[in-house]
Amino acid sequence: MKKRLLHLIRHAKSDWSVPAQKDFDRILNTRGLHDAPMMAERFFSKFPNPKMFCVSAAKRTRETADLFSLNYSDKISSIHLYQELYHANDDVLMEFVTSLPNSEMEVAVFTHNNGISEFASRLSRQNIDMPTCAIATFEVEEEWAYLNPSNCILLHFDYPKKPG
Repeated sequence: MKKRLLHLIRHAKSDWSVPAQKDFDRILNTRGLHDAPMMAERFFSKFPNPKMFCVSAAKRTRETADLFSLNYSDKISSIHLYQELYHANDDVLMEFVTSLPNSEMEVAVFTHNNGISEFASRLSRQNIDMPTCAIATFEVEEEWAYLNPSNCILLHFDYPKKPG
């Protein structure tokens, strides 16, 4: 069986300058607007074929995914927004990923903390703190429906301030 790739991507740094703004509607700040294209370049240099982007419907995650796809839209066949990915915990993320269509061999999921750190930690069986715009990539040895920590391997972990 061909192995699948799961990319977990936390949204880039968001703007907190409007205190009354709803969390769902927060946009990226200057650092986020800088980090997302930089991380997209690093991401696509290692993983040139993610076909499906699954994105939380929140404004900052949509902006992050848009910045990732800006120069690489020819590589992505679909971008889907999902309300359930907004502040999803690790159980919701597990349910979401295990329901992905098996025809998709490489999927990027853009979402939020704390759920994304908990999910990456759960899959890797180690503590992973996902800073803003971090990417954790897992190789999955089974169909999506059978995803669990025993059949996936953390291949890659990157974030904007990672040394070297």
